[in-house]
Amino acid sequence: MKRVFIWFALLNKRLFRRVSFWLILAAVPLLVLSLRLLSEQESGVTTVALYAEDAEDPAAGAALDRLTTQKSVMRYILCDSERAAKSLVASGRADMAWVFPADLSARIDQRGGGESARLARIYTCEGGGILQSLTREKLFAAVYPELAYSVYTHYVRDTLRPRPALSDAELEDYYHSIERRDRLIELKHLDSSGGEDTGYLLMPARGLLALLVMMAALASALYYLHDEALDSFVWVSRRRRRLLPYLCHLIPVLDTAAVAVVTLLISGLGGAWYRELALMALYALACVGFAELMRRLAGDTARLGVAIPILTLAMLALAPIFFDLRKWRALQLLFPPFYYLNGVHNPMYFGFLAAYTLAVFALSCAVGRVREHIARQ
Repeated sequence: MKRVFIWFALLNKRLFRRVSFWLILAAVPLLVLSLRLLSEQESGVTTVALYAEDAEDPAAGAALDRLTTQKSVMRYILCDSERAAKSLVASGRADMAWVFPADLSARIDQRGGGESARLARIYTCEGGGILQSLTREKLFAAVYPELAYSVYTHYVRDTLRPRPALSDAELEDYYHSIERRDRLIELKHLDSSGGEDTGYLLMPARGLLALLVMMAALASALYYLHDEALDSFVWVSRRRRRLLPYLCHLIPVLDTAAVAVVTLLISGLGGAWYRELALMALYALACVGFAELMRRLAGDTARLGVAIPILTLAMLALAPIFFDLRKWRALQLLFPPFYYLNGVHNPMYFGFLAAYTLAVFALSCAVGRVREHIARQ
């Protein structure tokens, strides 16, 4: 065991002599923290210009307040005239404009009674039909509280018709006296943790960190083949040489994984520290086993050098980093990042990752034995 620690320290020292490795490790937290700061600034994937013809209208004022104060991937600009709002759209500084009519409260009341009434005039640039459809729900959400109250009052008066008739004040008091203790819809992960309100800039951060750990393992496998070609380990006994590549891969992987965990925790993207450590430790082992399997299948630096970019692109596309391609589930199961990213909130995938780790270690050992057998013949 003492020799293992000595080997670990010496190989780590060799790795830390590379300035590029230090720069990569230092750049990771800086990049994620920069994205965190950017995500907290005023930004959005869609910009909407807003104008209310009558700012004193209660419904219009409440809608503008909800839209401009709530955190959203949409960015809103208040305008002082309909012409100014339309000008922003025409110049490309806004994707669309929403203009609330002067009688918005009356129109909401008509809508609550079952009549047809337009709640806003929407202006978009040419080809904005899809964008208009996607943002319509946000527009209705802005006027939902007033619309819900209108539906309630019309239902009580027109359908229930209580006797004696209730006044407006009594209807309003009863409506607000009903305390809704639970959310109508509440996001929960399979581990019972709540759904995070993560900015769209930070959403792929965990997946990209996982991919960086995987790339560190593959790069180590490439360096090991280079050292092996130079007979750097010829003095190591054949029995110990079987375990040596795993140790060589484990060192850069653990260094990169440690930086990834620290980055997740200090940026607020991580969960409980012990869960993050346990999952990342198992994922690091899976990356080591996968990298060694690829090394033994490739056999030389040329083939592995060609395979690494292909594997990286495949994992970038198939792992649920930006989106989850469920139709390609069979291919997703081949790569470690898939299990790690799904295991963050699904305890079942922690077991799947453990089984996957054992499988890639067993396969790498089997491929190594086959190659040794072929070499002896």
